[in-house]
Amino acid sequence: MVNNFRTKLYKFPILILITFFVFIFDFIFKNLFYNKDLLLFTYLKNGGALFGLFEGHLVGIIICSIIFAIILLLCYIYLNEILKYKFVKKIVSSKHKKLFNLSLILLFAGTIANLVDRVVYGYVRDYISIWMFPVFNLADASIFIGACMLIFLIFNLD
Repeated sequence: MVNNFRTKLYKFPILILITFFVFIFDFIFKNLFYNKDLLLFTYLKNGGALFGLFEGHLVGIIICSIIFAIILLLCYIYLNEILKYKFVKKIVSSKHKKLFNLSLILLFAGTIANLVDRVVYGYVRDYISIWMFPVFNLADASIFIGACMLIFLIFNLD
């Protein structure tokens, strides 16, 4: 089991790299636009989850975020073993494996970036405002893109 886990470590550089960049750029933007309303950038303290849902339930959101991050990380590490199951093979063909990996990485990176905000500040700092869309941040965009990719893979069965 330990040797099997060590052989999986080759996958970590890309996970760490993308997570690092999402986290760093998200952190830079959150601090750059703190208390400033510039162009389409609006600083907003989001005490809830997606679009402010579940505001006031910080501990529950943190616990769910940690569980979600662990599940994503395990799926990423053990993807080859997961692909042995017939129902998963239908979702993730061999030609879509890299897209599936990328979707997991984007979901993980965004989850970690927002989780750090929740733990450190007690809320997520949002700053991107696009017309009539709720204010969001780079981590939210990472989660959204990863989720869209995953949905595309699920409904684009070969």
